[in-house]
Amino acid sequence: MQIIVDQGEGAPDDKGLLPDPIVRTDDHPPEEIGKWQASHYAKFSDIAKGLDGIGVVLDDNGKQKYTIDDAEVIWPVLDDPDLKTVAADQPVKDLMELSNAVYCYVLALLDAIYRTPMEALAPKSLDPFTKSVRYGYERAFIAAMQGLLYPVCDLLVRTPLVANQPVHAGPPFQYYAFTTKKPKAELAALCEKLLTEFPALGGDDGVQRQIALLPDIELP
Repeated sequence: MQIIVDQGEGAPDDKGLLPDPIVRTDDHPPEEIGKWQASHYAKFSDIAKGLDGIGVVLDDNGKQKYTIDDAEVIWPVLDDPDLKTVAADQPVKDLMELSNAVYCYVLALLDAIYRTPMEALAPKSLDPFTKSVRYGYERAFIAAMQGLLYPVCDLLVRTPLVANQPVHAGPPFQYYAFTTKKPKAELAALCEKLLTEFPALGGDDGVQRQIALLPDIELP
């Protein structure tokens, strides 16, 4: 979060590099390592130019094997997914709805973090890494992005909109209106409804279990 606050998403005039806010002055070895990092803008620009990231696969002679648009390295997802207008099988629409709900839960967690003050704790009176409410929300935010948002989006782009058709689904990142002030239970219900069609959501390390571990935040 500190990185996002400090550097934002970057801009064309930032020369591609911004100070890394997590580097300490007493870092070893030497201080220059990690002192600067590419902005989000620079990283995305390099991907779009085919210089880095998706599609940059080199053969044994150092020649680029694929471009960013090669079908061998990307999924054929539809442009600008919109749950209101997309023509898709119903289970796929339901999975897109779950992705919207997960996305909005992640945003709600951010709200909860900013609404919760940091406690002024004496070092020996309370361990902030295990008992701080705000720290718990911060850890849950990271867990939700990695354990909910990513796997649901990944499953969507691997799934055809209509069975046996070439175009795949994608995450809409649209607003989802929770019906209660406690979204965790609603997330669990949406996920459980999809387990038959998408069993990858279950399991010991699946989305369903991750939902069960999340804090039961209350919406404002």
